[in-house]
Amino acid sequence: MKYILTVLLIMILRNTSHAQLPVPYKAILETQAGKLKGVLQRIDSSSIVLAVEGRFTKVNIVDIQYIKIRRLKNAYRYKNYMKEGSIEQSKYQLNSNGDLVDRFGNKAPTLAQEIAAPFWLAAVNGVFNTIAFPIHAINPNIAKFKLNGRADSTQKAQLTYYSISYQLKPNLHAELRKLKEISKEAKPIMK
Repeated sequence: MKYILTVLLIMILRNTSHAQLPVPYKAILETQAGKLKGVLQRIDSSSIVLAVEGRFTKVNIVDIQYIKIRRLKNAYRYKNYMKEGSIEQSKYQLNSNGDLVDRFGNKAPTLAQEIAAPFWLAAVNGVFNTIAFPIHAINPNIAKFKLNGRADSTQKAQLTYYSISYQLKPNLHAELRKLKEISKEAKPIMK
């Protein structure tokens, strides 16, 4: 009995203790040289590191005028808004006039109607997807920072919340800041 309870407890703990994955944020940096778009990886005291097309790019904060933060969106996938119902021939029975009808009295579709149904469904789904695609493409800014070549500590702290390195190890950064504050206040011990 103890063995079964132990195994059950281990299974429950294993299933409930999944690590939270970091959320990648798209950063759009406006510099004097132009715009740079990439996933925000890390923020240092003097630079920002972005992942641009699989490579890491380091940009000095002095060169940055604006930073816009957005969520990464998945690519749009074609959706079937209307689906074709399967027509079972066994649902239809002959009535007294010799027509195939269902239990509600509706006539069975003709061969031309059965052939045209998939084309009409594709056309209607195409129209709906044409309308839905531009709506899906809307990706508003979550945050916008105006740096103009310098960033104060509050802007850097707010930016770090969106970086992947902070999301992976948030307590480490907070502890390091506390240790720096304590070390500034501490007096050296002389013997």
